Amino acid sequence: MATRKFIETRKTFRSWNCGLHGEEFLKHYEKSDGTNSLFETLKKNFFYKKTNAEQKIEILLQELNLDFQYSFFCCKRQFDFLLSLKKHVILIEVDGDYWHKSKRRCKDSSKRDIQRKNDIEKEKIILRIKNSNKKWLIIRFWEIDINENIEKIKNFLDLLVRDDEDEAKFESVVQEIKVYYSQNS
Repeated sequence: MATRKFIETRKTFRSWNCGLHGEEFLKHYEKSDGTNSLFETLKKNFFYKKTNAEQKIEILLQELNLDFQYSFFCCKRQFDFLLSLKKHVILIEVDGDYWHKSKRRCKDSSKRDIQRKNDIEKEKIILRIKNSNKKWLIIRFWEIDINENIEKIKNFLDLLVRDDEDEAKFESVVQEIKVYYSQNS
């Protein structure tokens, strides 16, 4: 009986955010002081549950005794991890095979291309960061690589930490990571 009444009520009740999308939805949360209550809440990790792949990266970063932060926000976008080194700040993105449309999970190349464009747009955000004397960059790892080849990722992170102060070597490792990532994208 209670279930039927609930269903009937839901048929006639429209939620406050029905039909709101994107910026229109976000504007609802803006406060007069310029902050956004939705983003403040998200920063506290109330809505984010770490995926298994994110948990594995977090454990790896802890094992390597690195200075990192989970769930970093910048320009209304959330990044998975922020890793702070002496000369660089690295934003680590853990790309799930399903949501980020890897070749293994998505055979439609046009959908993969759209997702890659979205990822590139997110990467452009770090170009806006000017309040740091460190160089900022994003590296990405696929879920399947985290699950099946965590040692390779550990080696990449070891090299980044070791070569942090040697710009040429550091950039070489970053390029190697990007090639490794793109082979599976």
